[in-house]
Amino acid sequence: MDYTPAGGHPAALSFTAAVAISGGQLVALTGPDEVSPGTVATAAAYVGVAGSDAAVGERVTILCGSGVIHETAKTAAAIAPGAEVTPGAGGVVLAGAAPAVGMAIRDAAAGAANPVRWLAYR
Repeated sequence: MDYTPAGGHPAALSFTAAVAISGGQLVALTGPDEVSPGTVATAAAYVGVAGSDAAVGERVTILCGSGVIHETAKTAAAIAPGAEVTPGAGGVVLAGAAPAVGMAIRDAAAGAANPVRWLAYR
């Protein structure tokens, strides 16, 4: 699946997928020139959002940068505007954990099927 940010002008950086990655997942640096779907544990190494699907060992474009507006999958909990967000398990957005990588800018109702729109800090 291809992913395009909702707004802003992201930088497009290329990394190798350490594991299978889906477009729209938040990713973190997990090795030399390698990324994997982000988690709370890897949030400090957050790079950006995958621009497409990639199998293990394939190159994947990561869309990143401060001020980019993303609309991505989240955990099942509702997220309110102004809530700080971080990568959760499987590269989805989670509210309330540190370190924050962005801030929600719209309501996201409860239910994993409801995406969240958020502004990237980096």
